[in-house]
Amino acid sequence: MKEKYITPSVPRTFEQVAKQIVQFIMLEGMTPGTKLPTERKLSELLEVSRSSIREGLRVLELLKYLESRQGGGTFVSEPPPFLIPVQVLNEGTDKNRLDQYFDVALMCAKKIVYSCLDDIHSTETFSFIQDFSPSPEQRDNQSSIHDWFIFHSMIIYLGKHHNLSYFLSLWSSIFDLLTQNKYFQDYSITISVKEIIDAIVHMDRYAVDHFFHKVYRHIS
Repeated sequence: MKEKYITPSVPRTFEQVAKQIVQFIMLEGMTPGTKLPTERKLSELLEVSRSSIREGLRVLELLKYLESRQGGGTFVSEPPPFLIPVQVLNEGTDKNRLDQYFDVALMCAKKIVYSCLDDIHSTETFSFIQDFSPSPEQRDNQSSIHDWFIFHSMIIYLGKHHNLSYFLSLWSSIFDLLTQNKYFQDYSITISVKEIIDAIVHMDRYAVDHFFHKVYRHIS
């Protein structure tokens, strides 16, 4: 293609302002939880209109870089390493797409579990997660959805205990998305939370494999 047909990309105003706000935050050394100046003050500091500042702030909120609190102002946040488009846009999605997200979430959960099994110092951790296992009476009176929330709590505990923040963040984001869309309720994907907890506690890799295989088969 001839050069004369190539038009250089010009950043839109809100993109430029969003970058300016990020630069301001970094130069000021503002850590997560720090409150930003008002829109008027930012407008003066960055020398752009208040409407542009408002657009830039909104973009950064969508990207989870900032958090707006009702009546409290705007604060620096810690964005997750992964963003799920339909979650950012607050839109629903169909079952096939939810199945795909669930598949990714399971891969993260499996990675977390196996990373713990590979850690020779995990014995104490595995003993502790026995507390997540419901009693026979609880199992008789609870729904399969409740088992998923116990499993979620267990994955959160293992992920945090072994500093697996990237896998944990993606697992948590997708679990929230699935819960919001009533995925476990509408499609009745059941698990035996006691089965996976016993497998982990006894470091039984075959049983762990068997558990994940059954769940994968359910969505394939």
